[in-house]
Amino acid sequence: MTIQSAGDRPAVAVQGNAGRASRLLPLEVLLAAAAFAVLCAVVLRVAPQLSADGYAYRASIIALTEGHLGTLSGAEVRALAARLDRCPPPARACQFGPGIEFWVRLPGGRWISEKDPGYPFLAVPFQWLGLIRLAPLFYGALGCLGLFSGARRWIGPFGGTAAVALFCSSGVALLFAWQDYWPAFTDASLIAAGTGALVWAMLGDGCARRRTWAGLAGFLSIEAAVFVRYTDIIVLGCAVAAVLAARLRNHASVPRRALAWWLGSVLLFAAGVAVFDDVIYGGPFRSGYRPGEVTFSLSAILPNLRYVPAQLIQAMPVLALGLASLAWIAVRRVRAVRAGGERAAIARRDFAVGMALAASWLGVWALYATYTWTARPGIGTGPTARFYLPAAGAIALLGARLLRAPGTAGASRRASLVTAVVSACLAVMLFAYGTWSFRHMLDQMNPAAPPPHGCDIGERHCPATPPPAASSLPLVARRARGPDRQPAVVHRDDPPGLRGDPPVVGDQDPRERPLPPQGLEQVNDVVAGVFVKVACRLVCEQHARGLDQRACDRDSLLLAAGKLTWQVVSPVGQADRVERGLRQPAACLGAGAQRYQCRLHVV
Repeated sequence: MTIQSAGDRPAVAVQGNAGRASRLLPLEVLLAAAAFAVLCAVVLRVAPQLSADGYAYRASIIALTEGHLGTLSGAEVRALAARLDRCPPPARACQFGPGIEFWVRLPGGRWISEKDPGYPFLAVPFQWLGLIRLAPLFYGALGCLGLFSGARRWIGPFGGTAAVALFCSSGVALLFAWQDYWPAFTDASLIAAGTGALVWAMLGDGCARRRTWAGLAGFLSIEAAVFVRYTDIIVLGCAVAAVLAARLRNHASVPRRALAWWLGSVLLFAAGVAVFDDVIYGGPFRSGYRPGEVTFSLSAILPNLRYVPAQLIQAMPVLALGLASLAWIAVRRVRAVRAGGERAAIARRDFAVGMALAASWLGVWALYATYTWTARPGIGTGPTARFYLPAAGAIALLGARLLRAPGTAGASRRASLVTAVVSACLAVMLFAYGTWSFRHMLDQMNPAAPPPHGCDIGERHCPATPPPAASSLPLVARRARGPDRQPAVVHRDDPPGLRGDPPVVGDQDPRERPLPPQGLEQVNDVVAGVFVKVACRLVCEQHARGLDQRACDRDSLLLAAGKLTWQVVSPVGQADRVERGLRQPAACLGAGAQRYQCRLHVV
């Protein structure tokens, strides 16, 4: 795998004229900023809500702001819980009452969150400033900046804009950018920023020092993402492998000084995490999770392949562009074997970059394809897709390369214009679909009733106990409530009425239909009766019964399910009084009437 820089490719012209590209830069920046602004507008319109892991991270962040750099004693964690809001309704266990979930007791008797420890350190400045709502958006902006720089260096004009739009438009990105105390969007953004910076450094030309510092910033960003989520170490390993492969194939592509800085930062980071885990958890390879709580198994691959792909298509439709881009890059590389010149050089460079991005993407997804927790039916789209979100940056870069495919060297201005229009329309469609997917996943998660707009759970001015969600009430309590009926309540509450009303409805209080029986109904019964089988062991002709107790004599009650707040008007007279009078003597004297009905009351 060889990744060539522009300075090492004299035969390969940078796509488009350099002067024209510089003139288009302000427009590209404006469009990329607009794409990120759309993401911010969508997520900030919905009030933040805590659920599941958010309670654990919130407790860790607040504890860190109060000076607890590591673990907490039992008294300290109880005091922290007393200052937090409430225990979430779906919580598995709230050991200390309100507000703390997913904390574990270490062998030494102290307490800590079982979650990976990196995100509280990244979020604590925002908590100090009272801007925790902006923490994921800040790191999202860093991710967009890295993607814009790397894609523009690799693809050319508007490549960075396309990458930013694809990264911000997926529903799962919107969902976890909305979660202020969740780290899913933060670690995905850090990986996107690091990936884009490394692409810029590997393909850059000019000053070697700038390339060195840009690549170092990329590695530091990916290392921070690993500290937030330990499984992101796969992305870090792929980045190291790509750099070493490029160095082995072409020494000029990676300066020796840059390689030393980059690999040195990785070694220092690994040593620091090992020391941290040994001090906090009691071992360099231990974490807050109990043994066996997070498991990976090959037996989970088939169930995950059954449930996960449809969820990923809904949450991240851009993955279809990424897969198509990989296929297109591979085909161009095969064709370039016999070809030569500028197009062949571009195809080889695209193949090298594409394979490095694919290794990062597919490595993360292959790991979570063996995750046993997602190999169960009934898990929502959002909770499942968050494990695959770290690959969003690599997918966005690959998708942007496909969108800019006609913009390769030699393309006409008309082809470039068509590409720009198609890309803009696709971006609008993806944002519309992503917004719908975001709302749909919110409904799936079904969190508690949202607090008032502008209230951030965890702040002092936020209500401690929001009202229960409508879905948690009994079915009868969720029925439509008209202005003339007393609303149903969970406990027993008789509707108001006049004193002296009998407790049961008797034959003197019928609720008949206001209109006489329809003749068409009787005609229809003649036709329908032909197809009805006569009951054998049920009611037959010889089985007499009480007066007017046949099934055809029954009428549906008016407003049977309602509770009226006034006296019911007098009933309308029966339509078949004459027929009833003629049948009464025979019915009362019939031998088959073996049981009497006491006053014909319905209890």
